[in-house]
Amino acid sequence: MGYVKARMQEQFTDHQKEIMNACRYLYLEGGYDNVNFKEIAKMTSFTRLTINTYYKTKDEILLDVLKVELIRLNEELMEHTKEQKHLSNKMFARFLTTLLTQNDLLLSLISILYTFLENNSSLEKVTEFKDVILTSSAILEQILERYYPDSSKHQRVTFINAIFSYIMGLYPMSHLSEKQKEAIKRTGIAFEQPNFQFMCEHGIYRLMGELST
Repeated sequence: MGYVKARMQEQFTDHQKEIMNACRYLYLEGGYDNVNFKEIAKMTSFTRLTINTYYKTKDEILLDVLKVELIRLNEELMEHTKEQKHLSNKMFARFLTTLLTQNDLLLSLISILYTFLENNSSLEKVTEFKDVILTSSAILEQILERYYPDSSKHQRVTFINAIFSYIMGLYPMSHLSEKQKEAIKRTGIAFEQPNFQFMCEHGIYRLMGELST
């Protein structure tokens, strides 16, 4: 089966790109709460009213930022696997984990996708984003079919959904704020903050066992 083409020609205007770059900077500097139209307006040549003609909420901007990051990940997946004829479970888990850990912004935004970004975006914006998710899933499924030809479609789809769910929960657990750490310390909860890279690779490796059962 041929690869689904990952490179999607996004029709972002120059204004949108400038808004998205400012939003990306603010998010990386101070997280979700640091992003707002007032600060974006200060960093760009636009008024808040002009920004509002392109985006109704900051979540819609962040959703477009995440869309770009996902498209880039799709391209990296295809580029790094096109010459690989075989990968063991351990090698595949390490390969996928390495790609993910190199995309911290993507991981951070995915962890708030359902709680904030999609809930606070228009149906049109969410639908556009789901199209990219659909492409990402198709690309990963084709890669899995190539390396695990005996796996069923159900097994591959279940694996993809399991990875997505696992990462969405693992990332925030492995990136606690200082306030969360202090609260854990004060209450005496027996909790050791997990290392994302170690747990991600371990989890993917364990889940891959389902592809050969």
